[in-house]
Amino acid sequence: MMFLFSLILSGTSASIISASDTRYVRGLGRSFPAGGGLGVSWLGGGLKVSHNGTVLRATSRAHSRGFKWVTYESTQGNDPWQGVAIIPGSALNESFTASAGGSGETKILINSPPDYWADGADAAVLLTLESDGSFLPAPPAPTRVLHVLGDSITAATNVRGGFPRCADMGLYADLSSSWAGILCAFFGASCSTVAVGGKGLVKNCCDTGGPTVPDFYTQTKKNDPTGSFNFSDAPPDGVLVYLGTNDYSHGGSPALDLAFTAGFLQFMKNVTQRYYGTPAAPLNTTFFAILGPMSPSLPSRALQAAVSQGTALGFRVVFVNATTACGDDLGGCTDGCAGHPGVASHRNIARMVAPLVEKFLGWPVPGVL
Repeated sequence: MMFLFSLILSGTSASIISASDTRYVRGLGRSFPAGGGLGVSWLGGGLKVSHNGTVLRATSRAHSRGFKWVTYESTQGNDPWQGVAIIPGSALNESFTASAGGSGETKILINSPPDYWADGADAAVLLTLESDGSFLPAPPAPTRVLHVLGDSITAATNVRGGFPRCADMGLYADLSSSWAGILCAFFGASCSTVAVGGKGLVKNCCDTGGPTVPDFYTQTKKNDPTGSFNFSDAPPDGVLVYLGTNDYSHGGSPALDLAFTAGFLQFMKNVTQRYYGTPAAPLNTTFFAILGPMSPSLPSRALQAAVSQGTALGFRVVFVNATTACGDDLGGCTDGCAGHPGVASHRNIARMVAPLVEKFLGWPVPGVL
């Protein structure tokens, strides 16, 4: 690929920029300057860039498990998952090429698997961008922003769309087939997905200690205990929370219900404190409390209580019932494995969430999901 690229660019005046050069690059999701480039730790981050050449090359610093990238031009609308490719991470530095039509805008999304790094280096880093033309001023900031919190279900564990499933790479290898990835692509939103296997809202699976998902939400990287939260991202229009399966993995209790509801309310206050400077209910962020298909009856009371109590406090919080996404097969969740939803089930969850996102955020549905 690199040899082919050298032929394409031979005899041209190529332009090379740092992937963190804000004059030309617009970061997406929770991306941050790292190692002379643009780092992405949580799922769905990446960048937008415009140039008037015909070929775009990005050089990355890859890690042992690799990461996944996808590019698309603005003319492709809200379906950016064409031409997905996996970078296996077999070398320290790797590069890829992608065609870009004229002065069209190109979007690069990185699937970084923070929960699966063996070496603790839990960020994919894009170092440079190179075009056979010139780079243009950075595209405008995204007008739609979503944050997503979840566990292994949201991370699409054991789902690899277009590849053999049950390979236990999870999305941590395939954001494109996850319900959150599908929604973000469908609405053309800039998304940050914080999803960690085995974790809950207030209690982790198997009674393990350590951080829960709201704790990870405040961190730049999964292995960053400082809670730095040093992102320059815009306040989210919507925050989608699909948690509870791990909290209730050993059954429920009135005490757990109370803790779960209180945890959900506190999380909403923390988000609004971070983005609006006050824990009071904001006017511009809507929280979606999702009840999913795995162990659907257990967190229901606690979620419903969080919705009603949050609404009483002035928050915009919406209950989403996605319990039927797996049909009648909750154990295998239709086409999944290891008890996790498969490709079809993830799309069904997205289909159940999308109309409520359209309704409460006022985002017209761009087509059929």
